[in-house]
Amino acid sequence: MGDILYIQTLSIISGKNNNANNTITEKDFELYPAETLQLSDLNENIFTRFSVPPNITNMPFCVGTINQIKVIALKPSSNLDVTLINANGTSQNITFLAGRTSVIHGLLTGILATNSTSTAIKGTLYIAGD
Repeated sequence: MGDILYIQTLSIISGKNNNANNTITEKDFELYPAETLQLSDLNENIFTRFSVPPNITNMPFCVGTINQIKVIALKPSSNLDVTLINANGTSQNITFLAGRTSVIHGLLTGILATNSTSTAIKGTLYIAGD
């Protein structure tokens, strides 16, 4: 058993929008009631604010003492290209969208950020694992 307790609740309603009163008129997908995930097999976590300098490729994010990343929550201020690393290799660039918190559950060993713009990209990053 780990020292960290991670709790996440997820509810999804997706479908066609009635713009008059902002309601879903035809549901394409629904996750209801809300699904709650509780993980207690995490030993380490880190929360940080980051700044990826302009025109940089494959800048490693600090993961502290975490050897195996199991949860990532990333929220960049601008679209940010990220590469994920695990025992099987390295992913292609994945674009995380500006102003949205993206959560990934997996088994990773590193995270690299690429900023091909002329201004720094800031954001927040939460990582949990072992």
